[in-house]
Amino acid sequence: MRHHHDIERQIEFDFLRATEIAALNTLQWLGKGQKEPADAAACDAIRGMFDLVDIRGEITIGEGIKDEAPGLFKGEKVGSWSEGSPRFEIALDPVDGTTNVAKGMPNSLSCIAAALAPAMQTSDIDLYAGIGGAPEAILSAAGVRGNVATTHSVLMRNRSGTVRFVEAHHDLDRKTIHLRSTRAERRV
Repeated sequence: MRHHHDIERQIEFDFLRATEIAALNTLQWLGKGQKEPADAAACDAIRGMFDLVDIRGEITIGEGIKDEAPGLFKGEKVGSWSEGSPRFEIALDPVDGTTNVAKGMPNSLSCIAAALAPAMQTSDIDLYAGIGGAPEAILSAAGVRGNVATTHSVLMRNRSGTVRFVEAHHDLDRKTIHLRSTRAERRV
């Protein structure tokens, strides 16, 4: 049997990838003046990524209801929900700063925070991670160079106190995203 802390180390990067692809999937709406389609694109990408992750996740804090925008909503189930997979409570905002995306401006981000559900916790495991995948690099003038998009993310683990800064370069000629809406991979 795998230990939950080993699973956490694998899953934390899946959460980080979810924020990255949420940012990348908003590129098609960058500067087009439409907030809701950009938000929907980020949500579709996050849901699609969670479809591939072996967790039983429940959204405990989501976005969308307060401003009637697309979002992942409180109580929504994400992940594979396979028997024996770890259960997480998840707070997220697929795109914080949709107005900036719509206007083609910097300073928006995608963020996820997750904790093992109370029934899954042991004395040495508490808050799992807070993850912010910032698409500022994508949304800034220097963010897309040719067919490469750069994302800057912060990955934090409460248990160990580790803070990682991740700069990722995505080759848009080869990068694919698994979308919930199509249940398939598509190019960015």
